[in-house]
Amino acid sequence: MTLLGIIGIWQIILLAFFLSLLLLPVWAIVVMLKNEHEPNNRLLWIVLIILLPIIGSAVYLILRGNSRNRSNYQR
Repeated sequence: MTLLGIIGIWQIILLAFFLSLLLLPVWAIVVMLKNEHEPNNRLLWIVLIILLPIIGSAVYLILRGNSRNRSNYQR
């Protein structure tokens, strides 16, 4: 089955997958800029996300959740 006779279901799935891979680093940088970090840490995360977009973004988003929870307990 095709959409408009041009695009099939696998093309739609691949397009969604690759768009999510492109948007993940952008989302990670936006979240990082909204959070309070020291300037050196912020620069380090930006460089990591730019050099290794998928791995850097995933690591930041995973560790950010843990650090946010720890900071709530310390208050």
